[in-house]
Amino acid sequence: MIAVATTAALIGGEGDNSLDTIVRGTGLFAGFAAYACACAGIALLVSAMARTATSALLVLLTLWAISIAVVPRIAASAGDLLHPTPDSGGFWTNASENLRTTRPKRGSEALREVEQQVISRALGRDVAPNEVPKLNRVALGQEISEVLGAQVYARAYQALYEIYDRQRETRRALSVLSPAIALSHWSSALAGADLDAHRHFADAAEQQRLTLIRKINEDMMVNGADRAYDYLASADFWRTVPDFAYRPPAATRAMRSALSDLLLLLAWSVLAVGMARSEEHTSELQSPI
Repeated sequence: MIAVATTAALIGGEGDNSLDTIVRGTGLFAGFAAYACACAGIALLVSAMARTATSALLVLLTLWAISIAVVPRIAASAGDLLHPTPDSGGFWTNASENLRTTRPKRGSEALREVEQQVISRALGRDVAPNEVPKLNRVALGQEISEVLGAQVYARAYQALYEIYDRQRETRRALSVLSPAIALSHWSSALAGADLDAHRHFADAAEQQRLTLIRKINEDMMVNGADRAYDYLASADFWRTVPDFAYRPPAATRAMRSALSDLLLLLAWSVLAVGMARSEEHTSELQSPI
């Protein structure tokens, strides 16, 4: 199945990402192979220790239910309980309140510094403190608000992602009780569907948004000085706006972020197979000749 998915990704993807796709497919195969070895080792161990096939089957079904359904659910609940995620309303309320309390007062030196930075960037040259160029003040105010807001929301999202990271570490700690958790982390990282991949895309999209808004505000500032909200950008301006060209992070980055999960899967497989072989050897010694 992994080979089929990797082949389909190679056929449908871009040529310069072929090596990255192969690395991801190989990493997924390694993770699932380690998980399969762990499951096989546990099955052999239980079979060697059980007195009857029926009791072995009952024990294995119980272990499967605990490993697949119970422990991952407990791990997710423990992560959320120890490091609760703020609700959407509370998150935006706190961010708005921080923006209100940290925004420099009108006429303050801090606000003048931000204004000067915004103007200098729009004009492409340094602006003296006492210089008052003719600009669209509406667009200037919008860009100042955008700069100040971006800083506050960046800190808010940073705090939110730190909570998500702590939740993941809690689940990872409990994966010593179930290899299914480690496999879930490893496979989602290699598939580009984990928190790190989401954050990488969200950061790139936010950077594109900031670039677009800045260009719009600066064009309005410089070229629409006498028009306030009535200014309309020309068609030539929109051709200068860069397209959003997103490039996912490399497979090596995903592997580094979930390396501990792969190591745990390998530990599970080595321990399970080793214990199964040891129990089988013990049973052979104890069996009558």
